[in-house]
Amino acid sequence: MNTFEITIQRKSGDHWPIVAEHTRADELLPIRSEGTLMVTLEDVQQLTSLLARPKDYGTVLGKALFQAQIRDGFVSALRESQEPLRVLLFIEAADSELKF
Repeated sequence: MNTFEITIQRKSGDHWPIVAEHTRADELLPIRSEGTLMVTLEDVQQLTSLLARPKDYGTVLGKALFQAQIRDGFVSALRESQEPLRVLLFIEAADSELKF
């Protein structure tokens, strides 16, 4: 099964490093993409206000997460996949760092 695994790592300065790995069923080594999640206090307030509307919440969070190399890696994984793409999200950040 094709899997696109996204890991938001612990905060480094004012941002959170992101690592994405695309694992394909017929390949041993994953394709790796790296990026940065930049979330401001304003972004957190907007996300908090959208908790009751999951689609809008997902749209705002997705725009923050899927940028540059992470977006490009995801698009490539979708394009290459002959079957449904499984997407996993892991958050290594401390509880209070990304609490929305």
